[in-house]
Amino acid sequence: MFVLEIKRLSEYEIKVILNENDMRIMNISFEDFEKNNKRSKDFLSELMFILKEAGLIKISEGNIEVDVALTSEETINIYFILPKNDNHHTTELAIISYDPNELISKATEINQKYSEKIIKSSLYQLPSGHALIFTIGYARSTVAKKALLKTCAADNVIINKIKEYSPLLSSTPFEKLNYFS
Repeated sequence: MFVLEIKRLSEYEIKVILNENDMRIMNISFEDFEKNNKRSKDFLSELMFILKEAGLIKISEGNIEVDVALTSEETINIYFILPKNDNHHTTELAIISYDPNELISKATEINQKYSEKIIKSSLYQLPSGHALIFTIGYARSTVAKKALLKTCAADNVIINKIKEYSPLLSSTPFEKLNYFS
């Protein structure tokens, strides 16, 4: 019997985990995704059909982003990021630093520039540092997202791994974070 491991990470994000046995049964490998070949496209179409039939996604929702990551345990994590239904969108950005002073400096800069766009923030403990992950709201017609991405460079897959595997230290609103003092 075959059981597909599916996790809903948030209202707009679903993760599918494929272990070695799953990959063998489905005749798919990470290399197929890297090459973006016909097999990977067909597989993702089949997977989206399964998610639709399970009621987890609606194909009419718009463009669905897909990120694929190979883990250290030799599993494949497939992230489906669903679009928001209104004109305002959010994106997650991260400040990752081993130096607390650098983290405070960058966080202060972001707060001063974008405080009205910050919806929430969370501080995570890394093995030798911290990651401040925050959700930014932006209107589709603005360039706010591009400006923010220049300030903080962290891939969605990295952010998802931090949220999944690192301990959460604080989930208070960004402007009320008091662990900097």
